[in-house]
Amino acid sequence: MAARLSSVDVNPENAEQLASAYHSKVFPILKECGVLRAFVLYDEAAGKAHSLSLWNQSEDAQLPRSSDAYLAAMSDLSRLMAGIPESRELRVIADSGAVADDQDDGGVSGEGAKDK
Repeated sequence: MAARLSSVDVNPENAEQLASAYHSKVFPILKECGVLRAFVLYDEAAGKAHSLSLWNQSEDAQLPRSSDAYLAAMSDLSRLMAGIPESRELRVIADSGAVADDQDDGGVSGEGAKDK
């Protein structure tokens, strides 16, 4: 599994607009490209937004950057950002997996979880 992490300065008054724009413009494009999960996190103390996306493999994480729709969406979002996002690709080396509501494993599942 691969991850892509991007970080950028965002003024607090723009954080909610950024979240809304990701929901309406960016997440649908990422889904079309095969993203497993995507998140936008905001660090209020630092004034930074972080976008984290999870992919089956690192090649998949490259797909959005070749999409005209993605490039247009990110260009539109740049008005909410203070600077240029810094991005890097990471390899996922541990995953908690999804924990079902009826599962009682102490909150641990996925690889390394105890078999019941």
